[in-house]
Amino acid sequence: IHSDSFGILYFHDIIQHVGQDNLDILTSGPVAPNPSEILMSNRMQEFLDANPGIRSRISYIVNFPSYSVEEMITIIHHIAKERGLKMTHAADEEIKNYYATRINDRTFGNGREARVFVENAERFLAQRFANATVLPKNASTISKREIMKTLDYLRSKDKTNCAYRRYGII
Repeated sequence: IHSDSFGILYFHDIIQHVGQDNLDILTSGPVAPNPSEILMSNRMQEFLDANPGIRSRISYIVNFPSYSVEEMITIIHHIAKERGLKMTHAADEEIKNYYATRINDRTFGNGREARVFVENAERFLAQRFANATVLPKNASTISKREIMKTLDYLRSKDKTNCAYRRYGII
């Protein structure tokens, strides 16, 4: 990206051409705050007002609001089911408590975090049966134990601030 001596970005340098006719994308950056924060803040308006010609070059602004805590629970259970896993509801409250904090964090990865959650829970499930010679019937059930390990793991990643890298599309 090029900028002038005042640090102003050239519009044509920040637009991404995706190869589809009449579709170009302006992303919020490599490690972006939540895109809905940008759209609902003055930052997007300031960008659009920076040059009178910018707004005329943007046909649509798509807002991707964060999922609610309840939606995150539903998505997590749905992803687990799609992967052929069963997941106990015994730890739903713990999951809700975790996401009640995460959804307000500027590094929140929205639905991607649900996928990451299930992938980690599945990893802990696999570790539980790693030495089994015969798998029991519950070998595809993510228990409260795997969920709690997953939450502990994700919390530790949150503290190091490297759990997620998001690319917001505006």
